[in-house]
Amino acid sequence: ATVTERGVVYSTSQNPTTSNNKVTNGSGTGSFTCSLSDLQDGTTYYVRAYAKNSQGTAYGNQIAFVTNKKPIENGHEYVDLGLSVKWATCNVGASKPEDIGDYFAWGETRPKNNYNWSTYKYCNGSYRTLTKYNSHSSQGIVDDKTQLDLSDDAAYANWGGSWRMPTETEITELITNCNCTYTIQNDMYGYKVTSKSNGNSIFLPAGGYCSGYALGCEVSYTGVYWSSSHSHVEYSCDVYFNPNYYIKTGVNYRSEGLTVRPVCP
Repeated sequence: ATVTERGVVYSTSQNPTTSNNKVTNGSGTGSFTCSLSDLQDGTTYYVRAYAKNSQGTAYGNQIAFVTNKKPIENGHEYVDLGLSVKWATCNVGASKPEDIGDYFAWGETRPKNNYNWSTYKYCNGSYRTLTKYNSHSSQGIVDDKTQLDLSDDAAYANWGGSWRMPTETEITELITNCNCTYTIQNDMYGYKVTSKSNGNSIFLPAGGYCSGYALGCEVSYTGVYWSSSHSHVEYSCDVYFNPNYYIKTGVNYRSEGLTVRPVCP
């Protein structure tokens, strides 16, 4: 009799039937392909092909497979790009890769409404009165710190675990060992950064930056992300991009609000 329905059935229990989950693909004889979706991570599934006609339902041999576990550190996903650190899939404050997330002044761990020297945590109103991360006596208190303390790291403060902001060296490693393409993903512009060694990728949305009361400047055009490295006096290191430039390292006023993409070991 003519095959009126065919497909696959699947379940977390053995010998699944059409009363379990099923995916159909047409009718008649011949080979066919079905895609399974919305599967749980790290779970064993049992699958059988099936075909229906006027005489009933026939099933093929059962096969089993185990879905991969999403790589997660302290509740947040990461991607292995074959580098010295793993890169998070999202910015701090974001729930998906295309979300901008929150903005932070360098060395501060909470977003705010005004990003300038008058509100910056580690100075007394100007870049000439710095109270931390300074190596010039003419600019304030000298401590010669060139790397953020973990307590001042926005990634660690908000995500915990082994998350932290990347160093300038780790950002350079990312740029050097990945192919970077300016693109649009789910209506958000940004850079797709793809590993040259294993093909895995992350998406960095063009979230712009904050300066003074101007929040989210140049969104969907420019992306500026903090590193945990300090450059000199009022500047700290970052990674910068827009449609006219490849991703490159640079510096930015540490009082301004930039996005943060965490890394972990």
